[in-house]
Amino acid sequence: MKRERIRKVLLILLLLIFIGSAAILAGYIKQYMDARARNDQAQAFVHMQTEPQADEPEQTEADVPAAPPVPPEVDFASLQKINSDICAWLWMPGTQITYPILHGSNNERYLDTAFNGEHSVSGSIFMDARNNGDFSDENTIIYGHNMKDHSMFGTLKKYRDQAFADGHRLVYIITPEKTLVYRVFAVYDTQAVDQCYTRSFDGAQARTAEIERAARRSNITPEVEPAQVERYITLSTCTVSDANRLVLQAYFLEEQE
Repeated sequence: MKRERIRKVLLILLLLIFIGSAAILAGYIKQYMDARARNDQAQAFVHMQTEPQADEPEQTEADVPAAPPVPPEVDFASLQKINSDICAWLWMPGTQITYPILHGSNNERYLDTAFNGEHSVSGSIFMDARNNGDFSDENTIIYGHNMKDHSMFGTLKKYRDQAFADGHRLVYIITPEKTLVYRVFAVYDTQAVDQCYTRSFDGAQARTAEIERAARRSNITPEVEPAQVERYITLSTCTVSDANRLVLQAYFLEEQE
């Protein structure tokens, strides 16, 4: 009789654990679905000039491209009515990365807040609050979560692969006034506190030294002339490695009206 009672108690405990685990999993899935729905809402304000294919290789410098990528048209007027902190749109051709960039008053707000101000587990892609909002700093830092469903900056890890990086070197930042084009030159793991997060330098020599340092750390071939780089962007996300941060850096290439 005693063994039977123990067996029933154990069964009840296992059932409660199962129900609790299922509820936690359901909540986790719902958070991701809600975050994806909010990201889809943002896409409604963007018109792609060409239909992008995720992970489609872009032409390398050794090839003659049929036509350069055409940046999307972004309805900033409507987006900024929703949230005036939206300062630009980030687009990396051939990847899943196409999101608004937020620029808040601190670096905590958009860790768990979507572009429309609602709570979101995926947060937003956001610029370092200490940067100028017009991308004029020598190094503009942009943060995003490494989501398990590969949303936000969840696909940046692919740039550790040389072949993938070579096919996806271009980064576009569309602002209400212009389009800024960058070219990826370095991808590497680092710590949350590192000099790669330096936003301005004491002269061109210090900036060049930092570009050279990034090139040496890079997992991919840099393809950069450090002394010619006047400004660049650093995309930063978290990792599960001991380094705990992955950064991708791209130098300013040209400006398009």
